[in-house]
Amino acid sequence: MLINIIVVMALVAANGFFVAAEFALVKVRKGELKILADSGNGRARRALSIQQNLNTYLAACQLGITLASLGLGWVGEPMVARSLAPILLSMNIAPEWHHYIAFPVAFAAITFLHITIGEQVPKIYAIAKFNRVSLFVAHPLHWFTVVLKPFIWVLSAISNRMLHLIGFDTSELHGGAKTAAELRLLVRESKDGGHVSTKEHRMILNVLDLEDKSARRYAVPRHTVMTLDIANSIEENLKLAAQSQHTRLPLCDGGLEKCIGLIHVKDLFQRLAEGHPVTDLKKFVRPISILPETIKLPALLAHYQKKQEHIALLVDEFGSISGMITIENVLEEVVGAIEDEFDHEVGFITLLNENEAEAKGTCPIDRLTRTFNNLPRETEADTIGGYITELAERIPISGDTIADADLEFTVVEASTTSVVRVKISRITPEIAST
Repeated sequence: MLINIIVVMALVAANGFFVAAEFALVKVRKGELKILADSGNGRARRALSIQQNLNTYLAACQLGITLASLGLGWVGEPMVARSLAPILLSMNIAPEWHHYIAFPVAFAAITFLHITIGEQVPKIYAIAKFNRVSLFVAHPLHWFTVVLKPFIWVLSAISNRMLHLIGFDTSELHGGAKTAAELRLLVRESKDGGHVSTKEHRMILNVLDLEDKSARRYAVPRHTVMTLDIANSIEENLKLAAQSQHTRLPLCDGGLEKCIGLIHVKDLFQRLAEGHPVTDLKKFVRPISILPETIKLPALLAHYQKKQEHIALLVDEFGSISGMITIENVLEEVVGAIEDEFDHEVGFITLLNENEAEAKGTCPIDRLTRTFNNLPRETEADTIGGYITELAERIPISGDTIADADLEFTVVEASTTSVVRVKISRITPEIAST
């Protein structure tokens, strides 16, 4: 009897081992195993090799589960039935009824052990501790697969053939690449689990969103671009360069449409520091790229890296200069506002309290969607000022209040052509956390 009990418990444990192995190896991430393997962890190297042949090892797990389950039924139920015989006799139950009573009781007892200890407990533990479990099962599962390789090969081949018949490519089992949507979900789970801060979460999402963002939305509007102009005197240009607090300024000949190139302010003042006069700004011109305003931000960054530039002018579909975009504008879309000792203005959008915010008219529209739960409706506008103008169907003036769904826009400041500053209030309170 003792031997039978030991065999039953061993079979339950074996079933649990293969169940845990199956779930852990499916859930564990290759990247985490590779980090451990590169640090010299032998079990991680073994688990990584199992991941590379996952369909074979899943077949091994299924074989192990099946053998353990069959063995449990074969050994366990007769053992329980024999154990019940003395009890049934003491209850004066006729021997011919023993089988009919003992079988369902034995079946229920073995099923209970099988489901709880052999299935549910190892399954839940493996899902929660998949890294630890995958390392624990790696070597034993490998040797089990080696010993029963012919049987496993047949099972795996038949399974793969059946999958091919229904149009499934088993090579997909080896794909570790994640889609952008899956990465967003993983980052959100990491944030919820406390492994990634809110700021890191936002930065990662910003990087994933770059591919969908065009330069036009984040450019400095043409009418606000500060330039040097050869039509002005050298003294006027030098004074403007000193007061601008920018290190790079476009040099024009009567406006941005006739941009000659880029002047690095350091070149001018280095010349003056050496005791030489600056007589011709054209001698200090560096090239400046002119790109379509529809260029996506990743392509723009690649261009900056290739050309070793920091600034580009943007043209619209009609060939007119629409604005200027700097590498700082792009980086701010990833890390948030970058301010130096000369930046005294508030950012694009500032929270006043939990229900209100104030924004520049040039604030990109997606900054609004980050601050509030959602934008009331679809829009073709790139900026908040453009969105309000679209709602009003005219150029808004200071004091105008425009409501749309659960948001109310109050124009704080406006020029003759655009919205400069606006106050945004949630009609139904609760500003989303950023």
